[in-house]
Amino acid sequence: MIQTTIMFPVYPTEDRNVVITAALNIFPFEPSGLECRVVEEESTIFGDPRTSYKTTCENCRIIMVGRESLDTLHSLLRQQGIVETARRMFLGNSIDGTAFRFMLHKQAALKNKVHFATPGESPMGPIAVFIQYKNVRTLIDWLAPPTKDGIVLEPRGFPLD
Repeated sequence: MIQTTIMFPVYPTEDRNVVITAALNIFPFEPSGLECRVVEEESTIFGDPRTSYKTTCENCRIIMVGRESLDTLHSLLRQQGIVETARRMFLGNSIDGTAFRFMLHKQAALKNKVHFATPGESPMGPIAVFIQYKNVRTLIDWLAPPTKDGIVLEPRGFPLD
């Protein structure tokens, strides 16, 4: 069974409902399953310990089970023509053949767009995604299949558990 975990911070300068909507746009989930907790973080400006400060944010997490949680992402990758980019991102962040992770920009997600983020790139914190499956390569081949001359080579279907 596929398990998708998404996590994202909500800072005091952000509207909580807007950030949740951004996550929902890419990963439809039942909001009642959302867990959020307030945390205090210590940060620095450019890693300089003399500029240390504390900030409070709300860390939110949702765990979804089943392929359906990835159907919107599957469609958006094709609509935006970024299957090749997604495939490189997923394969490059694969963990032990049973999981992979990536991050998305909140602002793009709010506009129903997939835009990959790199660590430290998203000043308000990204939507972090962690996907587990018994054979992650099979899942990646379905979500972001190989291409030939820019044409997506769709697999014949998704194997059942």
